Amino acid sequence: MKSVKRTEQQLILTFLPISAWLSCVISLIGGFFLPYPWCLVWYIPSTIINVFILFFADSVNCYFDQAKNQLIQQKLGIRGRRIKKIPLSEISGVYLEKLRIKKDYIYLIYFSLNSEKKFYLIRWNYANFREMHSSVNSICEFLKLPPYQLIDR
Repeated sequence: MKSVKRTEQQLILTFLPISAWLSCVISLIGGFFLPYPWCLVWYIPSTIINVFILFFADSVNCYFDQAKNQLIQQKLGIRGRRIKKIPLSEISGVYLEKLRIKKDYIYLIYFSLNSEKKFYLIRWNYANFREMHSSVNSICEFLKLPPYQLIDR
């Protein structure tokens, strides 16, 4: 997640799953250059997985607007454009969830809401801790909330 714009009234964060898009497209294009017909045994399942990934790999823009007291999450992808709106006053805490997958970690940002629910900023797994740490700190500063909590799962 990258901070695109920050003013006193507005914070805009963007997430583009470029690595997922590139790996899927390169893999799909690579199928046209298969040297042997029997390679299709591996290419067909790979294509199904890549199409599935492309279907769910949305770009996400998050607009935090103090003037409107609103968080607007806009997702754009193959499935279309989806928008969720949450009042900023509803956000009671910011969390960075750390999930272990084999020998690596992925990180997810979520908010706890006054209604006792979790609201995930992005559902796409992200492995860059520095970038996520920077984004979460920006959110906490902007919303004037206590520092985020790291949840280890």
